[in-house]
Amino acid sequence: MKKFVYSAFFWLFCSSFILGQVKWPAAAIPENLRENAHAVMRKSETFYTVRNSGEGQRKVHYIVTILDQQGIEYSTLTVRYDKLSKVTNIEGTLYNTLGEKIKTLKKSDISDQSGISNTNLFDDVRYKVGQFNYASFPFTVEFSYEETDRNMLSYESWYPHFDSENLAVEQDFFKISVPASLDLRYKELNGIGAAVTEENNGIKSYSWMVKNLPVLEKEPYAPRKIKYGPGVITAPNEFEVEGYQGKMSSWKDLGEFDNVLCKNRDILPEETIAEVKQLTSGITDPVQKVKKLYEYMQNKTRYISIQLGIGGWQPFEAKYVAEKGYGDCKALSNFMKSILKSANIESYYTSIQAGDDKADILTDFPSQQFNHVILCVPMKQDSIWLECTSQTNPFGYLSDLPVTVMPCSLHLRVVNWL
Repeated sequence: MKKFVYSAFFWLFCSSFILGQVKWPAAAIPENLRENAHAVMRKSETFYTVRNSGEGQRKVHYIVTILDQQGIEYSTLTVRYDKLSKVTNIEGTLYNTLGEKIKTLKKSDISDQSGISNTNLFDDVRYKVGQFNYASFPFTVEFSYEETDRNMLSYESWYPHFDSENLAVEQDFFKISVPASLDLRYKELNGIGAAVTEENNGIKSYSWMVKNLPVLEKEPYAPRKIKYGPGVITAPNEFEVEGYQGKMSSWKDLGEFDNVLCKNRDILPEETIAEVKQLTSGITDPVQKVKKLYEYMQNKTRYISIQLGIGGWQPFEAKYVAEKGYGDCKALSNFMKSILKSANIESYYTSIQAGDDKADILTDFPSQQFNHVILCVPMKQDSIWLECTSQTNPFGYLSDLPVTVMPCSLHLRVVNWL
């Protein structure tokens, strides 16, 4: 009789798995992954397909178990999109402690929210947010979505731990596929295993997987996890964004793309040119001339950030800034460059990475790794660096934030630590 009861229970338990009633029981998490963890990524899959130089598709599917209240953030799906991307096919499922399905994500559980940052007056960033109102720990959520991407300045990069705090990873898989004619550049970081490659019908695929990564605890003043955790960064050789074509197999190529975006945007109104000539009349020292014009720019403009589509990379025209009196880092640096040009002073529109706690620029891997633009003015003895977004910074003073820069003789792209 006991044997019959045990057998019946066994087959009932097995059938629950077969029928999909029990999928992700919390008890199945390995004990070593629970240590110091508030959540465990049970399984994550990212598939990125480059359709052509101007469009890609991202498919994401992941399951995460939330162990306690401190891991509750991982129970919410947040997907960023903008004018150059579109999110579709969002799905979600909620499971209890035993791994039994409780609820499926409904349209009413998904909100569409503005993503305007506190540094922008206006931008086109928005977020799809899927959320279950549940907190009986531990529990598990499963999410998936698809995204069409038309900002091909950047391909997908993969960091299993990223900067997630108190998150362990049971399994994470990443695959990127590109037409053989475009090829793929990639850099494997911090001990990640070599890519598994394959080619079928003119499509090359590269994939990586990690398993059983324990928590990487955050320490004060430690570098970001993406600096020392395993990962892969990928980038195109050729790309297209809103009709603008470019290359990035070298830093020079990527810098030339800025030239393409800035072409014919340095034309100033005649009255502005007249003001520049009047301000610099009688000044023979080139440094003092730059200083005078920098202070003129500071008094005439203010920083306002508007990021729409290609406008996230392309500056406003100098004429527009002269007439309206505002712009973002790109627009104000281009405006300052145009002013100096009208005074026969050479300068370089320079992309940099700025801000606290940023990862180092990967100098051996040309790719879009920048978030700010300043201006470099080469002089006989030294170079002058101009932060054009501040009305109060002294001449030649950048800021108190760390930046990554490159000698301006290499043009436009900044890649060596100051």
